Amino acid sequence: MLSRALMAHAEVRVLSFTRQYPRWLYPGATDLDPTAERPREPECKFVLDSLDPRSWRRTVADIAAFRADAVIVPWWSAYWTFCAAYLTRRLATLGIPSCFICHNVAGHGAAGWSRPFVKFALRAGAAFVVQSAQEASLLQRWMQDARIAVAPHPVYSQYPEPAAAPPRRAALELLFFGFVRPYKGLEVLLQALARLKEHDVFLTIAGEFWERPERFRKLISTLGLDGKVQLIDRYVDEAEVATLFSRADALVMPYLSATGSGVLGIAYHYGKPVIASNVAGLAEFVQDGATGFLVEAGSAEQLAGAIGRLSSPLAESLKPAIRRLAGSLTWEALAAIVMQQVRHVQR
Repeated sequence: MLSRALMAHAEVRVLSFTRQYPRWLYPGATDLDPTAERPREPECKFVLDSLDPRSWRRTVADIAAFRADAVIVPWWSAYWTFCAAYLTRRLATLGIPSCFICHNVAGHGAAGWSRPFVKFALRAGAAFVVQSAQEASLLQRWMQDARIAVAPHPVYSQYPEPAAAPPRRAALELLFFGFVRPYKGLEVLLQALARLKEHDVFLTIAGEFWERPERFRKLISTLGLDGKVQLIDRYVDEAEVATLFSRADALVMPYLSATGSGVLGIAYHYGKPVIASNVAGLAEFVQDGATGFLVEAGSAEQLAGAIGRLSSPLAESLKPAIRRLAGSLTWEALAAIVMQQVRHVQR
């Protein structure tokens, strides 16, 4: 989506991955979309293997042959330290500056030992784009002279409309969506639901578990939530995403921490309000009482209160405000900020 938006400003070449991670390191079933038969972007070339330095050299050669004026490098984990450092430093010697788009500066739950690696990897960046003020502050502390711009994660406008309206299972349908990881606070959400047993509420949990799903199945039973929770422990393709979000009255994000969220961008695309923790990275993009509701992170009591106050008609009434906010969170807006950073480093 970013490459499409950038095409309005420049000639764009996308170099993507033949392999991102070794199999033993990736917790999910696969880092590739199993439903994709062919790449959607005709200008995309699959060349980079994180484990093969020969592919790093080929990537630099491809960029040089393209005669790039600048390179945009996505960043989200210290795992990429040596690959990113090699690419950006070699490109700098060729007079090609790099602009990092940091989805996470340090990574979710990153250990202290990773910080020197992150700093080493990012040091060759000429400019940076981050998704929240908190991430900008962290990066500025590490790199005081860095040129940093903040650009919120855009709404995922490419997702399709649902093929058919799925049957509802309760007066209030809730959705927890995406990878299940410790920082996302799913246990808090289940504890909140246990406080609402007299309410007609159904929760769908959809996404690959990077924790043991058996632990959550046991917790669901222990809390007496059998029959009120559906657990979908797998990758969900775009057609099923449309079905899940169309049925949901609200997305619930009980995160304990955040740096930004693509999941929130899907909810806003479908006009769904968000019940989220009041943490940096989410609070900036959820207008309390207008596009959703904010609660104290880790508080099952507050989360239960917000869910208990919500109804399907109330969720529907928030759609106009959601549409207005979504209209400002566009890929074109992100592309414009990226281009400002790129033009600066070309001077």
